[in-house]
Amino acid sequence: VEQGGPPEGITVIAVEMSTFLEEEICVEVYTKSGTYLGFEEDVVPNEEDGSWTSPTWSILGASTVEGKGEREPTHLPIGSLDPVFVAPGSRQAFYVTMTVPEMRYTEPKYKEDSGDLFSGSPLGHMELMVGSAVAYPFEEAWPDRIFNGAIVYALGDVGDQKYNEMGPEDRERSCPRPTDVPTQSPVITPTTEAP
Repeated sequence: VEQGGPPEGITVIAVEMSTFLEEEICVEVYTKSGTYLGFEEDVVPNEEDGSWTSPTWSILGASTVEGKGEREPTHLPIGSLDPVFVAPGSRQAFYVTMTVPEMRYTEPKYKEDSGDLFSGSPLGHMELMVGSAVAYPFEEAWPDRIFNGAIVYALGDVGDQKYNEMGPEDRERSCPRPTDVPTQSPVITPTTEAP
């Protein structure tokens, strides 16, 4: 919407993305105002419990859905994310990620760089720029990548619950975190002594 867009702005209400997987997946979506450039790895780890926070990115929500594989878009349901109003003439960055490296993206064919225009909505409501692929969570970044997906939006500032019945308190805020060490496999005999 940075180059104008509709005078009433848009509200991002959902995301479609592409994955290699055809099984249950969990997707997290984050946002920040302005560009993502320079903020790809903006995360502060908590050494005590392995969690992390970001001073610039806000979580919109997480959704567990059935991955549709390479040939169909995987839809995050409307209502699973906090809506984000994008005013006319402004830029909004989104980080769509999975806890496993199975998202699909495209390398540019015509030497487009991060921040270059890649595509726009047919009526000029929004422009999609070339971005980066970023490992979960906000780790290594590969610049000059094109998002294989779609942004679902409504015209104007529609707020929450116009297109769904979920409110912020109903939304998942994170996917189950992967562990560095596999959990122990089940065994037939007890591993602890009886009391």
